[in-house]
Amino acid sequence: FSYALLILSILYIINYFAAKYVENFSKIKNYFCIEVNNKNILINFIIIFFISFLFKSILFNFNFELGDATYLLNDYYHGDKFDVYKLYTFLAIIASKISGNYSLLMSIFNIIIGSLAISTFYLLLTTLNRSFFFNNLVTLIVLFYLPISAVDTLIRVDGLYLFLFILSIFLTVKLTEAENLKYFFSLSIVLLLSCITREQTIYMLPLYLVFILFSKINNKKMIVSFISLIVIITSTLISNYNKNKFEISSLFKDRILIISAMQYGYLNPSIKAQYENSL
Repeated sequence: FSYALLILSILYIINYFAAKYVENFSKIKNYFCIEVNNKNILINFIIIFFISFLFKSILFNFNFELGDATYLLNDYYHGDKFDVYKLYTFLAIIASKISGNYSLLMSIFNIIIGSLAISTFYLLLTTLNRSFFFNNLVTLIVLFYLPISAVDTLIRVDGLYLFLFILSIFLTVKLTEAENLKYFFSLSIVLLLSCITREQTIYMLPLYLVFILFSKINNKKMIVSFISLIVIITSTLISNYNKNKFEISSLFKDRILIISAMQYGYLNPSIKAQYENSL
């Protein structure tokens, strides 16, 4: 009798923990299978933003003054140094008008824009994959990749451009999923800002155009033409401005590429000697 009672007790305990396991597993499974709709995506977007902001704040030991933005203002007002990152410089000027501690404002801006970049990356994942668990896992992995957070410590354009780049990809994907004027105009504005932020945007224009052309939406030619005009006209105006003020139209094209070609490419004397005889 005691042996049978022991067996029954063991079976009862196993059954109890098995029931608890099934119940908990069901809850976990339901969590992983959260319905992916606009409301849940928006809520998760906001949660990821605050988690990202908190993580970066802890990472920086809540020291929000990450660098000095004085060089941006000095170069703009007093120097003749080529202004590569015009939108970021403009934001620094606005920060200086708001407060004398503009370096702190620019540092906080970097952390906010870096957190938005992580959240926007999550939005991009939702267009490619419908798994709630997978999207959050990948987003957290990206968040915990420290070099991305290290970019926020630089008082320069990298974090802002990363955000605009991710946002432009997200809007392009959404535009090709559903022909929506909201995404079309939003993408146009983001690409315009990207051109003002960094001159290399024009070199990435073909990637956007090819992606749109191979989609199944209507009015592809109109969309491609309009986006092309925005990027080309904006880049041309900036190039002319640079030519008039700095006497070179593009730092990337007229200086960096030439220097790289001289050091590593076909203008390098040691490499040049190898192909001169065959010409």
